[in-house]
Amino acid sequence: MAMQTLATLTWLVALLHFSSPTTEEVKLGLLIPFKRTARLGYSFHRGELYASAMSIAVDHINQRSDLLPGKYVTFIWNDTDCEEEKTLQAMVYQLTQGVSAFIGPGCTCNTSARIAASFKKTMISYMCSNPEVSYKKLYPTFIRTFAIDTKLTPSLLSLLNYFNWKRVAIIYENVTKWIEMKTNVVKGLKANGIIVAQELLTHHTALYRPQNDSDYYRGILRKIKQEARIVIFVTDFPIAQEGMLHAYDENMTNGDYVFIIFELDQFQVGIKTDQPFKWFFSSHRSTLDRYDDVKQAFEAAFVLAVKSLSSKSYVKFTEELKIRSTDEPFNSKAYTGYLFQGSFLANKIKPPLYGAYLYDAVYQYAIALNKTLEKNQPATGEIIAKKMQNVQYDSILGYKIHFDSNGDAEFNLTLLDMRPIEKSAQHEMIPVGDFQIKYDNKTKKGEQIFVRRSGIAIKWPGGRTGPPRDSPECGFHGELCIGPNRKIRLGV
Repeated sequence: MAMQTLATLTWLVALLHFSSPTTEEVKLGLLIPFKRTARLGYSFHRGELYASAMSIAVDHINQRSDLLPGKYVTFIWNDTDCEEEKTLQAMVYQLTQGVSAFIGPGCTCNTSARIAASFKKTMISYMCSNPEVSYKKLYPTFIRTFAIDTKLTPSLLSLLNYFNWKRVAIIYENVTKWIEMKTNVVKGLKANGIIVAQELLTHHTALYRPQNDSDYYRGILRKIKQEARIVIFVTDFPIAQEGMLHAYDENMTNGDYVFIIFELDQFQVGIKTDQPFKWFFSSHRSTLDRYDDVKQAFEAAFVLAVKSLSSKSYVKFTEELKIRSTDEPFNSKAYTGYLFQGSFLANKIKPPLYGAYLYDAVYQYAIALNKTLEKNQPATGEIIAKKMQNVQYDSILGYKIHFDSNGDAEFNLTLLDMRPIEKSAQHEMIPVGDFQIKYDNKTKKGEQIFVRRSGIAIKWPGGRTGPPRDSPECGFHGELCIGPNRKIRLGV
C-alpha cells in the first residue's frame, strides 16, 4: 500500500506543469463515496443520497450575474468508494482535467489535503472529520463545512461565562468519539480559566443496562455532589438521560445543581421537536416506568442542541435534491421504488445533512473565489481558503454558520429549557437562547457569545429566580470560611 501511495504521489508531481483551466471556466472536482461507505459504518453517508446537491449549487451560482461574472462553473466527479487510494487516484485524474478546486473528499482527508496544498488547490470537505487538518501550517488550503465534534467548546464556554460558572464536573461516555471530545473540552475550558473539578467515565450508551449498571452510575453522581454543582454530560443523549434519573434520586434536581446535555443529532432533534414526549422517553423499561421522574429531573437540565431544520429554504432544497438525484451525471435511484421489502416509499426518506454541507461547500467556494478576483489577487488555493476563515455565511440549512480561524465550520447550537405545553399534561424543550458571533475590531476574529431570546424566561427549579452558584458559599469543604461568622472570599 505504501508503494502504491508513493507511486500516486509521483504521478502527482509529474503534473506540476499541466496548464491551468481556461479563464472562462471554473471547473470543480467532486470526490464522493457514491455507493460504498463501509469505513464510516452508516448507509446515509452514501453519496447517491445527496450528490445532486452539487448540481443544484453549480446551477444557483451560474444563475447569479453578480457572482463570478464572466465565469462559468462546471464540475467533474469521481466515486472514491471511501478508500484513500481511490481518492488519490481520482485527484490525479481531476488535476489532469484542470480542476480549480476539490470538493470533498467524503471520508479521510489527511493525505489528500496535503496533496491539494502542494498543488495550491483549495479543498473544501463536506464530511471529513479528521481533526489534524485544522492545522493550517500543514493544510493551508483545507476548509470544511462539516462541523466536527471538537467545535463544541466555544458554545459551552460562552454559556458558562454568561452565568459566571467557573467550576464544573464532566461525565463522559466510554466511546472513543466522546473521550476525544472530553479531552478537547477540558483543554479548552482550562485554557479559559474554568476549573474542571472531576472527569468521570460512564458506560457506553449501547451497553448500559439499568439493572446492572445503575449503582455505578449513581455512585458517579454522589462523587460529583462533593466537588461541583455544574455538571456537563459529554455523552450521547440517552446515557445523559439515565444520568438525570440518578441525579433525581440523589436529590440533585431541586435547584442547587445544573446539568448540561448535548443533542447533536439533527434527525433526533427533529423527531423530539415534533413529538416532545421523546425528550423524556427511554428504551429501558425500568426508566420508562419512571417517565414522570425523568421529566421532573429535566427541570434542572439545559440541552445544547443543533438547530432544527424548519426553514422553508431547506425544505425546498431537499425536495429539489430528491427530484434531481436521477438526473445526469449521477443517475441515482436512491429515491425511486420502495424500501424495507416494499413497505416504504423511497422518496419519503429525508436526505442526509451531507447534501446541505456539500451545497454550502460549493457555494462558499464560489463566494471566496469571487472575493479574491475582485481584489485582483492570485487565485491560489491558500488565498481563496483565507477568504473562508473567520467569516459567517448563510447556510442552505436556513441559518448562519461561522467558519473559525482554521476554516472549520462551527456548530450552530441553541439552548433548550423545559416548559409545560399549554392545555396539556406534557412538556417540551423550547429555545431560550442562541449563540452568536462577536467580532473583535482589532483582530477581526470571531468569538461566540450566548444571547438570551427576548420575552422567554429561563425556568429555574426549586422556585429560584436566577442561576445557582457553581460552589457553596464556604466552598465544598468549608475551605472558604474561618469560624462561624468570618468568611474569606477568594478571587475578589
